[in-house]
Amino acid sequence: MAGIQLGPAQSRRIVDDKFNKMVLEAIDEGLLRIGDGIKEALYYHVEKKYRIKRQEVPRRLKAFHRALVGLLGAGAKVVETQIYLSLCDRLGLRLEDSDDSLVGFVSSARRLAMTMSYM
Repeated sequence: MAGIQLGPAQSRRIVDDKFNKMVLEAIDEGLLRIGDGIKEALYYHVEKKYRIKRQEVPRRLKAFHRALVGLLGAGAKVVETQIYLSLCDRLGLRLEDSDDSLVGFVSSARRLAMTMSYM
């Protein structure tokens, strides 16, 4: 029986889907680190005010970042740091001091995952 071969685009999509799932889990965990009630309230307001559903967040990180800043102001950085830490734990990375936004950090982590095939 011949093995099934995936093309490069299909392989990238599979890795990207797995990475998006990991990002969403990291966001959930990062928000949970500051409290379950806060996590639920943030998701509620992000969906109602900014029209971003929880499942869409990995694909709409820029909009999610703007929503966090809009809802929390400077406190968004605290939330994003918790998300960074959770994603680093999942990828086995160490967070360096960074002024990167959530979008920049996840983009860098995504490129690393694609190159190293973490998934």
